Amino acid sequence: NWTEKTDPAKFVFEDIAIASWLISLWKLEREEKCQTRLQSFVDLGCGNGLLTFLLTSEGHEGHADWIIGNHADELVPWIPIIASRSSNNTNFMVIPCCFYALSGTKYTFEKQIISSGKYKAYQEYIHEIIDKCGFIVEYDWLRIPSTKNVAMVLLINFAQTPIYTSRR
Repeated sequence: NWTEKTDPAKFVFEDIAIASWLISLWKLEREEKCQTRLQSFVDLGCGNGLLTFLLTSEGHEGHADWIIGNHADELVPWIPIIASRSSNNTNFMVIPCCFYALSGTKYTFEKQIISSGKYKAYQEYIHEIIDKCGFIVEYDWLRIPSTKNVAMVLLINFAQTPIYTSRR
């Protein structure tokens, strides 16, 4: 039996902040593309469902213009691959959290020199997968109460000039 140990105030605040960030990002995307239709999404995270509830409450349907990986655990390294096999218009956002490899086992840092910490090293691992899928990733540092607060974002046909600066 598993019991939630995270303070509800923390994950509620996080999910509200992430939903607000996505809604703002999606508004910019619609303006850039001169579209009025709200983006659709699929959340591959293993969270509590609040993020999905918030986004659908704002009118965003659960299909797949966007793949969201918030608390996606073992699926984090697979999200870029899933996006690459989806529609040419599929974007994704992933917040790397728990360190998992493509095999589904815990990621080990054997081959990497860790000078900036394990979280940064894991981001670099995910970035390599994204690169191999042929995507250009952009980063945003979210203001959420978590040490794992970096959103890795793929924006397809979004803007000529990136909104975010890649800080590899």
